[in-house]
Amino acid sequence: MLKAKRNRKPKTGATVYCGPSVKGIVKRDTVFSGEMPRALSELLEREPLLKELTVDVESFAAVKKSLSEKGSRLSIIFAQAEKRLSKTESKGGK
Repeated sequence: MLKAKRNRKPKTGATVYCGPSVKGIVKRDTVFSGEMPRALSELLEREPLLKELTVDVESFAAVKKSLSEKGSRLSIIFAQAEKRLSKTESKGGK
C-alpha cells in the first residue's frame, strides 16, 4: 500500500499538488518549492481531502500511479475532491 510522506518535511523542500485543478488557484501536478501560495493553503484548510493529494516530490511517481488505478484509495479521494470542488465552483466560490 502506498504511504505518501505528506506529513514530513520533504527532502528536496518541494511539494506537488496532485489534486484537481482549481481555476485561479492551482493546476493539477504543480510543484511548489518552499511555502505554497496563501490561496492554496486556504483551500487545503477548507477541503481537507486535498491534503491527501499534496505530497513530496519523492512520492509523486507512486501517487500518480495510484491515481491512475481505478478503485485505489487515492483515485477515490481525487474523485470525491473533484465532485466537492465542482459543487463549490457552481455555487460561486467559497
